[in-house]
Amino acid sequence: MSYFKYEFLNRAKAYLKKYGDPLIPVKLLFWSLKFYLKRKTSRYLFIDKLNVCFLLWGGIGDKIISMQWIMTFIKEIKVKNKNISCILLIDNINQNSFINFDPSLFDAVKPRRFFEKYKFDVVLNTDNFISVIECDYSKLYKYLPDYVDKFKVAEKFTKDYIKFNEAQYFGQLMNLCVLKGWNRYDLLGACSLCCFNRDSLIVKKLEPAFITDTLCKFGLVSCKFITIHSGIGKISEYRTNAHLTRTIPDIMCSQICASVKQMFPHYCIVQLGDLSSNIIPEADICLIGKTSLQETEALLFASCAHIDNDSGLIHMRHILGKRNLVLWGPTDYRYVGYDCDINLHSKDCSPCMWFLNDWEVCCSKYSKPVCMNSIPIADVLSGLSELLCAESKAVGGA
Repeated sequence: MSYFKYEFLNRAKAYLKKYGDPLIPVKLLFWSLKFYLKRKTSRYLFIDKLNVCFLLWGGIGDKIISMQWIMTFIKEIKVKNKNISCILLIDNINQNSFINFDPSLFDAVKPRRFFEKYKFDVVLNTDNFISVIECDYSKLYKYLPDYVDKFKVAEKFTKDYIKFNEAQYFGQLMNLCVLKGWNRYDLLGACSLCCFNRDSLIVKKLEPAFITDTLCKFGLVSCKFITIHSGIGKISEYRTNAHLTRTIPDIMCSQICASVKQMFPHYCIVQLGDLSSNIIPEADICLIGKTSLQETEALLFASCAHIDNDSGLIHMRHILGKRNLVLWGPTDYRYVGYDCDINLHSKDCSPCMWFLNDWEVCCSKYSKPVCMNSIPIADVLSGLSELLCAESKAVGGA
C-alpha cells in the first residue's frame, strides 16, 4: 500500500469523525492536491544512501514497544551495509529524547509532519505491526539484496490488516495474536524483517546520578516505596467524566492503598500519573502532574513494586528490566502484557477490547463495567507480596 493511500484512508476516517458533512469529498480532494504538490518538490535527506524512514506514533507504550523493534532492525541492517540512512519521524518530537535512548542509530529525527518534505526509499510504519508503506525495490536490491525477499514477505503479511474500520482492524488483529499465542512483541517480529519476539528486550540504562537527584527532589532517598498509577493519559475522543473501562476504579484504588498500608506498613505509597488521573486520598505522596517523563521513569526504576492498569507506565518499567503488578479490564493481557509481570484479570467477561467502537467508556455486556471490580483485593496483596519478596532478594544478591 502506498503512503498516499494509507494517509488518505486515515484522513477520510478523521474527517468522518470530525465533520460528517457533504463537504468531505471536497476536503479530501484539496488535501490530495496539497499532498501531491508537496511530494513533487520533496528531496532526499541523504544522497547516495538508502534512505529508510520509520514512522513512530501512538501512546507512550506504543512508542516504547515499536522503538524496541526499530533499534533491533537498524542494528541488523547497518551491519550489512554502512551506506544506510535511518530517519525517525515521530508525532511528538518532545518525546524523542525519552523514547529514543540510542540516538546514535539515527541519522535524522524529525516531526512526522515533515514526511511530505522529503523522499524516502523505504517507509515503515511501526504501529502495532510493521507495515511496508513504500519500498523502492531497485534501491533496496542495490544496498540490501538479502532483504528484498524479506520485504516482499512483510508486505504480504501486512496488506490484509490495514482496514478502514478501526474496530474491525484492531479486533481482528488482537484475535489473530491470541489464537497464535503472540503478544505485541511477537506480532512485530512476525513480519520477518528481523529476528524479534517477546524475549527481544533492549534494556534501558538510567544514569545513577539522575535517579538519586530525582529521589532527592521528591524526598524519597531513604524511603522504601511502592508506586501506583490509575489512568491512561489523555484520550481526545473520550474527554468525559465517564469512567474509562481499563483504569482501576477510584474506590478500588482507595481499597488497595488502605490494604497495602495495613499489610506493608513500612512502605510509602507514591501515586504517579498526569493531570488526567484522579487523586487517590490514601496514597502517601501524590505526584500527579508533578514529574517529567524522565523523572517518572526514575521513580519507576527505584520503586520496590509498581501497581497499575493497562497503561504506558508498565511498558516504561518493563524496558528498565522491572516487573509490574497489573490489573486488566477489557484489554487482553495475553496480547498487551508481559509474561514476567503479575497479571490479574477478571474471570467474568473480559477481555472485550474492540467489541464496540467506544469500548474505552462502555461495557459491552453490562450497564457499568464490572471487570476491574471483580478482581479480589486479596489477589492484589498476594501479587504485591510476591513482587516485594523478589525485589528484596534481588537487592540482597546485588
